[in-house]
Amino acid sequence: MENELNLLDFFQKRLFSYLNDYQPQMLKDDDVREFIVKRANLAHSAYLQSSSRGEPHYLAMEEANVVLYEGLEFSPVSFIQETYEEEKRGILDTDKALDIYYKAKGLFAQCSGNFEEVEDEVKLKERLVCFFA
Repeated sequence: MENELNLLDFFQKRLFSYLNDYQPQMLKDDDVREFIVKRANLAHSAYLQSSSRGEPHYLAMEEANVVLYEGLEFSPVSFIQETYEEEKRGILDTDKALDIYYKAKGLFAQCSGNFEEVEDEVKLKERLVCFFA
């Protein structure tokens, strides 16, 4: 039982760390704690189910990670930072990138980050540049 609680805590901490690094805008959401707990519970369940089927630890962890990070692959803040670095040849810290994210949030609401065409990514970058002034 203690190992299961440690594993659940591990998933919660891991997801929080990931959100802090790649999805910091989500940490401003009032429901983020509930999201982290729910997602960690789902990952924990996926791990236990995989383990109960006899899968080795590393495969059970892979299955848990798929559940833990589902839908979080695209990071708007990282995209802003990368675009800024390409356009301005400088480094944009996370706080400034977050400020730009909130100003340009509508642009990101229109895309999932899974760019079907390179042109879609280029268009988003072009529209984003005006927020770098």
